[in-house]
Amino acid sequence: MKKLFFTLLLAAAVLPGWAEELYLVGRATPIGWKSSGRAITKMTEKETNLFEWKGLLEANTSNDDGFKVCNGDNSWNGYKATAVGQDIVSGTTYNMTTDGDNKWDITENGFYTVTVDLRNGTKKLKVVKESSVSFGINRSSESPYSINYCEIGSLQALKDFGNLVNTGTNSTSMNAKLTADITEAMDFAIGWYDSNTSNKLYSGEFDGNGHTVTLGINDGEHSKKALFGAATGGANIHDVIVAGSVKGQAKVAGIIGYADGGGTITLTNVINTATIQSTGSSDANAAGLVGCAVNSTVINATNCANTGSVSGQQGECAAFAGWTQKSSVTKTTFTNCWNSGTITGIENQAQLYRNSGQVTAYNCYDASNTSNRGQGNLLTLGNDAVTSGELCYNLNGDQTSINWYQNLSGTVDAYPVPFSGHSQVYANGTLKCDGTSAGGDLEYSNSSTSTIPPHNFEGGNGWCTVCGKLNENYLTADGGYYSIGNVNDLNWFAAYVEEVNHGANAKLTSDIATYSGAYIGNTEETSFSGTFDGQNHKITVSFGNEAKIGLFRCVKNGTIQNLIVDGTINADGYHLMGGLVNESRESSVYRNIVVAVNMTSTHSGDGTHGGVISVAWGVPTLENVAFVGSIKAGSDYGSCGMIGYAHNGGSIHYKNCYVSGTLTLTGDNNRVFGRNGEYCDNCYTTLSMTKLNNADRFTGSNVTIDQVASGELCYLLNGSSCYDAKWFQNLSGDSYPVPFNTHGIVNKISSAGYTTQYIPATDVTIPTGVEAYAGVISGSAVSLRAIETAISKEDAVVLKGSEGYYSFVPTTEISKAAENDLKGSDGNVTGGANIYALSKKGNPAAVGFYPVGDGVTIPAGKAYLDTNVTNVKGFFGFDDDDATGIENLNVNDNLNEGAIYNLAGQRINKMQKGINIINGKKILK
Repeated sequence: MKKLFFTLLLAAAVLPGWAEELYLVGRATPIGWKSSGRAITKMTEKETNLFEWKGLLEANTSNDDGFKVCNGDNSWNGYKATAVGQDIVSGTTYNMTTDGDNKWDITENGFYTVTVDLRNGTKKLKVVKESSVSFGINRSSESPYSINYCEIGSLQALKDFGNLVNTGTNSTSMNAKLTADITEAMDFAIGWYDSNTSNKLYSGEFDGNGHTVTLGINDGEHSKKALFGAATGGANIHDVIVAGSVKGQAKVAGIIGYADGGGTITLTNVINTATIQSTGSSDANAAGLVGCAVNSTVINATNCANTGSVSGQQGECAAFAGWTQKSSVTKTTFTNCWNSGTITGIENQAQLYRNSGQVTAYNCYDASNTSNRGQGNLLTLGNDAVTSGELCYNLNGDQTSINWYQNLSGTVDAYPVPFSGHSQVYANGTLKCDGTSAGGDLEYSNSSTSTIPPHNFEGGNGWCTVCGKLNENYLTADGGYYSIGNVNDLNWFAAYVEEVNHGANAKLTSDIATYSGAYIGNTEETSFSGTFDGQNHKITVSFGNEAKIGLFRCVKNGTIQNLIVDGTINADGYHLMGGLVNESRESSVYRNIVVAVNMTSTHSGDGTHGGVISVAWGVPTLENVAFVGSIKAGSDYGSCGMIGYAHNGGSIHYKNCYVSGTLTLTGDNNRVFGRNGEYCDNCYTTLSMTKLNNADRFTGSNVTIDQVASGELCYLLNGSSCYDAKWFQNLSGDSYPVPFNTHGIVNKISSAGYTTQYIPATDVTIPTGVEAYAGVISGSAVSLRAIETAISKEDAVVLKGSEGYYSFVPTTEISKAAENDLKGSDGNVTGGANIYALSKKGNPAAVGFYPVGDGVTIPAGKAYLDTNVTNVKGFFGFDDDDATGIENLNVNDNLNEGAIYNLAGQRINKMQKGINIINGKKILK
């Protein structure tokens, strides 16, 4: 009898009628030629030995490469076509064979119902191409390959939608809306990922419309299980409750199992009540909302909750996210979210989310009664707060914005929901202006018997004196800018940027002394993106004893300009000090800035301190920026005068910048300007590049401290010109150049003792040691007429003085010279007939206004003559012959050697009585 039993069992094992599972496999199917884990294309056994599958199949473009039916998710064996590359005719029944390896070919893309009949020993296959109105979905388009929106009101409709996403071409971005609760269990995930080119990462909008989806996914052998098994940036899932249970090997959750591909996934008004279980031995990544997010894929979750239990191995479970990721632009964020589910397998007590450095949480609560929650940005309440209404009330903060609701009577809600069809919760008792208790217990109900008093902003200097709420109207913007005149104003502005408007603009109206208040743009999510105009004022900072220090902690697409920052930063054992900004993102602009902060740290390791910016993401612009402070960081490595580390360093453009500070650094990878490359345009430093590790990438020029103090650096920064100056220096008071036009404009007089000058925008005083002259043409000569005290912006002049650099300090209301034929060049004046510029010609050389050759450009900021006097070789009007011409002006000498001229510049045949000019020298006869 026992022998007969085994014989019958062996026979049954080879009979087609005993098959338990069938799968579609092949290029025409969404799973491709995958050799294992074919759950997505598993056929449904409609009755014993009668199998069916519905979904999208693609036409075959290569003969004999369509699809076949396999009898196991790790097996290639099963049922094949009887002929090579057999074309399918819709509605026709075909015999199948277990021999060979022939495939069926689909000749037209579309939705198909595939039926395999193994009843009574038969082996039949039938494929029917369906119309677009088949299945359980109401669709907005009749074309099966252009479906954009689906209304889902039943389990079959949800499965059909899932199959479309999982099997269609360009189907992962389809949108859907629930029209009813799905109370029967959905047994597979929408969207999947298996490290191949046919991945299906959902990126559409799924509108739950306040309804519930029940899951019943039980697949302990495979990962990425959830309502959406895999999703990517752009996915927008909202207003849905997920119930039931999800079991998978790893990366399991109620809403999204696996997030990849970059970008931001948005979850809004989403609640998971399902039980989540990971069966794997490691890397569980199990959570109520999102199992795992990688490759710069971030989650933005608002008004979301988890009430389901989460369990898994190796301490990699959490209520919200089992693993999180940040991009170069933003972090994962959880806002107004809460948990009451029991989480087991918590790593380092990370109750709500793991990898917390990638996450920012606002107003998030844990009400699970877990004894050791231990996570920052986490508020805790007992579990009874969930049912009493206390949690719902607290989630709504000061009650100015209601996001959570809960029916506390009638049809009672067991927990808060983010759906306005439910009732608002009120706290009754004695209340403070922030809605919290002013003393005594509060009772919660759906009706209000208590009044929240108004805030008291009187005497609060921008904050409520009772609860500390920011007074948004403390300052009034004038022309779009808040005027900042003292320490309190600046501290208020930092809070305003943080809490109200990241793009607010400000301007300083006076210097700010000893500021140690809040950083501006405190986090990546609240990055400063407005314009801060220092209006040539100074902020003196005093910060210390923490990491990531900077007056502006994070700037993203913001502009900071016309500002001096000095003071001290003492970070002790911390890293990432920035004299102005700690973290710069995207295309931020820094213009006309001097940082004179003295920074110290005892940290040992990668310091990444920057004189101006600690870390730059994106490509900031630095124009007319200087660091003249100091960095003393012991054995730290990787610190620089401008930017500690530039993630796109080779693209960063420094224009007209200099570093003249002190870097006391003993570690490696320190740089003059920035670590990780740079592009310097007219930039300078007083630092020794050899001293900084012999590996500096600085492409500018070295200058000395003496050149800084003398005004020479200022002159060089302006392109060796006084015209359209960007840098200024009062040589009697400024030890270094500043980019503020209230200081002096520096010009140079060379060893010959003369130059010309044209400053069209500013009246300037004449510095000690310099004489200034207007030029007047008289006949064929030019005479110089002294200008006293100051030069009008309308006058071009000749300057006389000893060799050196001079500062022309701005003044006002200076009258134009009574007579002046000198004209000023804006850099667009070219030589030609009757154009004369100051130069030194002849042998021996004599100074005068000589003809400028055709095509030669007179530099901006210089004076020239434009006269109708003809046949003049040169105009003279000087008392000696050691004058200089316009530097670098290359004009042809039109004076013949040995020629004799009178004082009018006219050529004569022989010397006459009086003063004659021969070869540029004055000779008396």
